[in-house]
Amino acid sequence: MLLALSILLLLADLAVTLISVVFFMGCGANAKPADIAILKTMIFVALIAWLLCTVGGIWAMVAGRHGVASVVAAVPIVITIVQFVVLFRMGP
Repeated sequence: MLLALSILLLLADLAVTLISVVFFMGCGANAKPADIAILKTMIFVALIAWLLCTVGGIWAMVAGRHGVASVVAAVPIVITIVQFVVLFRMGP
């Protein structure tokens, strides 16, 4: 059961990361150069977190540690939520 949860979380990570990257790119349309630099950093952090956690989750599943894989796979979702909160607190 934890294996299925791990796989589902990894797929959710992919969807959340792609949606957040597109959203951050859209936010930069009429932004100032300083805001664009912040958005680029957010995109970079989202992609690196997704890459590292996907590799870590797959490694944990192969090693038979499905609980650890589930926790590792949930990290990019938490990071994306924090990024959205920071973005909306920055405001216009």
